[in-house]
Amino acid sequence: GPGSGYLDPFPPEERPEVRVKEGKGMVLLCDPPYHFPDDLSYRWLLNEFPVFITMDKRRFVSQTNGNLYIANVEASDKGNYSCFVSSPSITKSVFSKFIPLIPIPERTTKPYPADIVVQFKDVYALMGQNVTLECFALGNPVPDIRWRKVLEPMPSTAEISTSGAVLKIFNIQLEDEGIYECEAENIRGKDKHQARIYVQA
Repeated sequence: GPGSGYLDPFPPEERPEVRVKEGKGMVLLCDPPYHFPDDLSYRWLLNEFPVFITMDKRRFVSQTNGNLYIANVEASDKGNYSCFVSSPSITKSVFSKFIPLIPIPERTTKPYPADIVVQFKDVYALMGQNVTLECFALGNPVPDIRWRKVLEPMPSTAEISTSGAVLKIFNIQLEDEGIYECEAENIRGKDKHQARIYVQA
């Protein structure tokens, strides 16, 4: 019950500013504090509470490590970013010191190929569980992400997030076991990542 979990505050040290050329991809590290249990949810504040970054095809917040990924930086990304961490089990939230992000103007931004930076690992699931896979790529222009199950049709209970970066399989069954692949592609190139889901009865 309550009191069995904890979520420490973030350290008080200021976070260094990050300078990135427009058109380049980047990641801001959350580095969450010590906590238990491991059921945190992550969002990023921009400049002030309660302005949260909305995820789209260009920006992604991983729910495995809390990091913020930007496929390619725009002038409008300028601002102060803070990782906002919530623990549903103890209904507590903490947020990090702000990280100033400073886009460096480029006369023309160079295209660069899709590069998958958020990858999923092999998953061991029990029948009936929900499984979430994350896949996100940097690149300019913003890469498209496609999911497939290798050599087999996608499970009927699979849902892909609007940004394309998250695949959720609800109420997983034995026949959903297999290799899953995400592919990121833009005009400059493509990148692929695969891992296996094992399902136990």
